[in-house]
Amino acid sequence: MRKIIVVGYLTICCFGCIGQNKKVRPEVEQKAISSSHDFDGKLEEYRSDCMDILFKAIAKSNEQNYPVDTFFYSVSLSMNSKTKRLEIEPQKWFASSKVDYKGLLKQGGATFLLRGNFASDTLFLKTGKLHNIRLMQMNKENESATFLQEPILQGFYLDCESLPIYIEAYALDVISGFKMVNQGSSIMIKKVN
Repeated sequence: MRKIIVVGYLTICCFGCIGQNKKVRPEVEQKAISSSHDFDGKLEEYRSDCMDILFKAIAKSNEQNYPVDTFFYSVSLSMNSKTKRLEIEPQKWFASSKVDYKGLLKQGGATFLLRGNFASDTLFLKTGKLHNIRLMQMNKENESATFLQEPILQGFYLDCESLPIYIEAYALDVISGFKMVNQGSSIMIKKVN
């Protein structure tokens, strides 16, 4: 009897694992999660002279984790009278938690989609190029837990001639060329030579 239970359990486990490692084609995944809140249109390209090095480092350090045909980086900018805040996190093209982007950056082979009040900020400058972008918003029934809980890089970045920029960058691997340094009661993001 015990052998029958063990064999039955193993059979169920094996059949449950079939197809687990299959790669889903984007168009199949796209159909599975399409919602009425998708984005299909043109976004203006921007550049950020003082942040280009950081954006390139994020893309290059994590290119094996976030293939450009599946992922982009969401960049959200907010500000108050004393600081700017940038949150950078990977998102899937066909399962994005947000679709209210107004511009993009191209760095290190990756696409960074911009949201927030960046258009009126001196940190980002228009290039005059337009790009066709298609995003699909994650349906609530397909929504999964955030796969990144803690930022890999977090602190104030002072290499731009503007208000201090507080950055939270989420990724799986360490962002090469940058480190966090305790400075008094603050954490600073510094370039590593």
